[in-house]
Amino acid sequence: MKDQDFNLESMGLEKGKLACDILHSFHTQFAENQRTREQGFLKILGFLGVVIFGYAYVYDRLWQHVIEFSFVTIASELILMFGALIITTIAYNFRRDQYINARIRRSCGILGVNRIFPEAFDPSVSLLSRWRVINWMPNFLGVFFWVFPIFQILLYISFAIKLKVHYTVSHANAYVTSGFIVFIISISTTIGFTIYYFIKLRTKLGITKNNKTKDAV
Repeated sequence: MKDQDFNLESMGLEKGKLACDILHSFHTQFAENQRTREQGFLKILGFLGVVIFGYAYVYDRLWQHVIEFSFVTIASELILMFGALIITTIAYNFRRDQYINARIRRSCGILGVNRIFPEAFDPSVSLLSRWRVINWMPNFLGVFFWVFPIFQILLYISFAIKLKVHYTVSHANAYVTSGFIVFIISISTTIGFTIYYFIKLRTKLGITKNNKTKDAV
């Protein structure tokens, strides 16, 4: 019986050590993932640059060809939309991992009021305000995100001005109209996606209407 108790105690110690090792590994990996994300922004900038310069070339050289110009505009709008969706997804994953990381720090007694890490390092605290739907992403991601919808708007405005677009039922151009429809869909999806993920994140973190949190991850 004593041998069995000893084995159970040993197993408990081993599980405790394994849990500590896992928590330490996750904490370390979180910091490494953040550095990787920051370095990957150069690729995102390159991605954005290719779209903008490609559109600028067509805008300057081929704008007289309405069909080709419309197709390039539509493609550029969709690519910018998907770029924004990628950043939104990355931001959601970052906040989710940040919350787990905050719980590890809180359990170690180093996160909280008058601790090494302040309460703001816990997204379940910093995202309490519903107004954070505007800027719930971490700063280093939020700046890049808003570049995409801004360029979506500017791109379509330049398209409409260049072709002197005016909409009439009797002389509607299918390609120009398609460009307008795609623009509305893409900008709505870009903004709607970030609102959806903000709500999803608050639910995942257990943020309730009473500004309380629960263990939801």
